[in-house]
Formats: sequence, C-alpha cells, structure tokens
Amino acid sequence: MARGFSQAPGGSVEVLDAATRGLHRTHIALLAQSRNRVVRETIASRDDVPLGIQALLAQDGATEVRAALAANAHTVRSVLEDLSSDRSQVVLTALLTNPGISFEIVDGLTRHRRSEVRRLASARRNDAIRLPRVEDPRDEDARFPELRERGTTAAVAEESIARPSRFPSHGAAMELAHAPMPGTHGLAISATS
Repeated sequence: MARGFSQAPGGSVEVLDAATRGLHRTHIALLAQSRNRVVRETIASRDDVPLGIQALLAQDGATEVRAALAANAHTVRSVLEDLSSDRSQVVLTALLTNPGISFEIVDGLTRHRRSEVRRLASARRNDAIRLPRVEDPRDEDARFPELRERGTTAAVAEESIARPSRFPSHGAAMELAHAPMPGTHGLAISATS
C-alpha cells in the first residue's frame, strides 16, 4: 500500500466505518481514539457525537479534527466556547461558519487579538441571513443523553423541594404501620407478628 493512502478519505476500513450511520456510542468512542487523523475528523463531523467524545476531540492535536468539530452544527455550546479560545485561525474560522454558534461566542470573537478573526466575527454578527442564535443553554439538554439525564435529575430535585412529597417520611410511615386499620376494632397489626 502506498504511503499515506490510509490517511485519505475512503482509504481505510476505519474511515469508512466512521462515516457509517447508526454507530453505537461505544463504537464512536473507539473510533475517536484512532491514530488516523481522517477517522477522528470524520467522527468530529458526525451529528451524533456524544458529549464526552466532543470534549475529547476539542483537545485533539490535529487542527483539522478541531476545525471539523468547530464547524459541526451539533456540537454543544460548552465545547464551542472551549474552541473559541483555540490558537488556530483555521479552527476559529470554522467556528464562525457553524450555523449553530451562539451570539455570545460570536460577540466574544469580535474582540479577538487577530484582526482577521475580528473581521470574520463582525461580518457574522452583522449577517442578516445567518444571524448567530440567542439560546437558552438548557435547550441542548434535549439533544444529548448525558445532559438530558442531568436535567431530569435536577428537575425532579427542584420539584421535590418546591412541593411537599406525597409519600410519607420514614417516621410518618412507621406511625402508619403501627396504627390500627379501619375495621379491625382498634387492634394494631405489628410487622413482627
């Protein structure tokens, strides 16, 4: 096999596998750790990359991988915020082409130290057709199982604090267990009998 051929798109089984629809999260995680940059880049551009893998790929040593993740409309806001401090202008340019980028990130990049990044960010902020979105950070909870589970747990906890429980506390449950049942004429049933 010619040198570098396996790095070309379609040049290895891993690259083709990374582009396959409906991969399990575990398989995506394994491919995200591939030595082949093209495989990692393909994984970074998928629309079903789990949050943990996105965070891993945001730290990848290859600029192309980080740029693919930055341009992915399905990348979560926290990862996009992390990528907005990337040193590579290629990554920042890809980030500014992302249709799902938030207004806050674009606004932050208008004050970047590089004039080219500032110019692109200002153009994106003022683009009437592709306005950056103003979003509620909780909206992305619905897209990622890891965040959805966190949101569900937090919502249940808030609800239980705000509203008294319909279930008795341990002490009240013990009192109920030893109280006479209706129709038993005052006889208490014990749990130890």
